[in-house]
Amino acid sequence: MFLGEHRHGLDEKGRVIFPARMRDGLGGQVVLQKGIDPCVYVFPPEEWDRQVQNVSALPTTKPEARRYARFFFSQAQSERIDKQGRLTVPQSFREYARLQREVVIVGAGQRVEIWDAGRWESHRAEAESNVEEFSSELGI
Repeated sequence: MFLGEHRHGLDEKGRVIFPARMRDGLGGQVVLQKGIDPCVYVFPPEEWDRQVQNVSALPTTKPEARRYARFFFSQAQSERIDKQGRLTVPQSFREYARLQREVVIVGAGQRVEIWDAGRWESHRAEAESNVEEFSSELGI
C-alpha cells in the first residue's frame, strides 16, 4: 500500500526521483496512465493487471464502457524506474497533468499519483474542506 506525500523536482529530462519506500513497492517496471484527475497514475505490475481485468470485464455493448476502455488503454505506457530511483515521465503525460518543476508524489493506496505541486495543494485543500461531506456521501 502506498501512503503519504513527497515533494520532488522534475529534472530537465522529465525525470523524478521516487522515495525509497515507494520504489520498493513499485519494483523496476511500472505502468503510467493519465489519471482521471489531472495527474499521472503509477501502477506496480500486479495492480495494473487487476485494473486490466476490471476494465476488460466491462460490457462492450455499453458505449460508456467502450469509451472508458479506449481511454484506459490508449493513455497508458510502460516505463522503468532506473537504478538511481528515477522515473521518466513522458512529455505527453507531463503536459496532460500540467507538471511543472515541483511535483508531489502521492500515495493513493494501490497506486502512486504524480501531481503538479500547485494543483495538488488546491486539490488537497478542497478535499480537506469537504472531507465530512465526502465521507457522509460514501457512507464512511
